[in-house]
Amino acid sequence: MSLFRKNMEPLKLYISSMYEVPVFSAVSWMLPMAGKQGIELQINKTYEFGTGSWHTDKCCHPNRRGHKLLSLVIAFCLLEEERALMSHQYSDRASIEQDFTANQVPIMRDPLYLSAEEDEAYVTSAYEEERMIDFTNPDDKSWQGQVPVNEGWTWYADNKFNDKYGLIANNSTGESHVTISLTGSKNALVEISYVISYENFGRGFAWLDDSQDNNKRDLCKKVLRLCRKDKGDAATWRVTERGECKAYVDGADVVLNGIWKAKASVDSVTILREKLPEGQQKYLHICLSPPDIRTHQGADNKFKLLSVR
Repeated sequence: MSLFRKNMEPLKLYISSMYEVPVFSAVSWMLPMAGKQGIELQINKTYEFGTGSWHTDKCCHPNRRGHKLLSLVIAFCLLEEERALMSHQYSDRASIEQDFTANQVPIMRDPLYLSAEEDEAYVTSAYEEERMIDFTNPDDKSWQGQVPVNEGWTWYADNKFNDKYGLIANNSTGESHVTISLTGSKNALVEISYVISYENFGRGFAWLDDSQDNNKRDLCKKVLRLCRKDKGDAATWRVTERGECKAYVDGADVVLNGIWKAKASVDSVTILREKLPEGQQKYLHICLSPPDIRTHQGADNKFKLLSVR
């Protein structure tokens, strides 16, 4: 029963739907064939349609033939979904694969667990006026009045269709710095949204200050990387000095890592450690750091800021 929710919906569908991951199952097609000659042959590799013939281990990882079968299942699922959507008939849908939110009278899922801070930020205060600075809207440039210092950042669309705007820095020296004037909201959180990508993007860091001037100019020129002994711990970023890793991040600073391994570009969000109480005014500083030549991909060293709230 641990694999199912209280309404008997498979847990994999519930979790996958929350992350918008398409799922399908080969069970409905494999088991009738595998069990046709009895349970003994069902897991026996000597039987052509036994589950053992499709797997490389005792679990479920497919071999070459198994991958071919899964390809056919994917194609079949796509055709069945198209047929169901076109006919609006759901009576022949396998109950074990039923998406309860697609019923004639939808049964909505419970939300995933939220922390107290997330609940306050995204639920309790969801309908309150947001103090959001949006760099993605080409028709709204009101943010310009909240950027008192801009050293090397340009607002433009950097994609093929010229419609994905952002405040962008691009250099290899680490001298790009921007100051943004903020006023604390009820939840006291400062959330920075930016783009992460597999090439031509770099890293930076952010902090809050009472001054609009860049008091960490020298630090902005140093490379950010993880010490070898600290790999896997996102909270232990360092700057490099003469080949050594020196700790620099204090309680108010966060690293903005614009690099990831997947070959795609997506949005990411980082919340500052330091809180900004409601009504209090401070300056948010963001620096682009020089690229780490050991891991950097591409000729550019960009950072694309999408919004701050």
